[in-house]
Amino acid sequence: MTMRRRAMPYAAGLGLALVLSSVLAGCGSGSPDPASTGAVPTVASSSAPTGAATSSGTTSSTPPATPTSAKPTIEGLPEAAKARTRAGANEFVRYYFEKLNEAWSVPRTDVLPGFALVSCKTCANYQKTAVGLAAEGERYRGDMVVTTAIDGLGENGPGDPKYTVIAAFKQMPVERVDSNSGRVVSTVTAKEGAVFVYLTYRDRWLISGIQGRD
Repeated sequence: MTMRRRAMPYAAGLGLALVLSSVLAGCGSGSPDPASTGAVPTVASSSAPTGAATSSGTTSSTPPATPTSAKPTIEGLPEAAKARTRAGANEFVRYYFEKLNEAWSVPRTDVLPGFALVSCKTCANYQKTAVGLAAEGERYRGDMVVTTAIDGLGENGPGDPKYTVIAAFKQMPVERVDSNSGRVVSTVTAKEGAVFVYLTYRDRWLISGIQGRD
């Protein structure tokens, strides 16, 4: 069923010079084209050891296991976010930003990869931020992103697996601190804005791009 596109009242008129201020501005933005050319990240199985010794003392050759591909799981994905509906798409985007906050405030490097296709460059840069925080022994003190309104704009056409959601948010003035000492490294500036989140459905929702809304 074709979803009728409609505007989000809260987001109307919101300007977005930078996506989530300087922290995310350096991450760039996803392609405005929601079409996805990237593949879901794969997880390869480990190969069985070759040349294993047998009980007779001889050596047998065990062929390596065939690598398999699978979608990374999303920790705690709500049932409501799995539905291929407007409400499901909205909940999926809401949960993504919830886990983004967790990835940067703990920090954690394992919670974001399952949400996105490799075509989402912004998503990849969000993940790089989480990895960088963990490597530096730093974190953000509290949630940086508070979504204030999320609304699906609709499918591109009947049966089209691609879907667009707009998310309005408040960027909170949180501090980046040393995880051990609590020393303040920097402070993020408060800001309001909105982003388009491009989704595609492949057995479940996946993000193919994120773009700032001017």
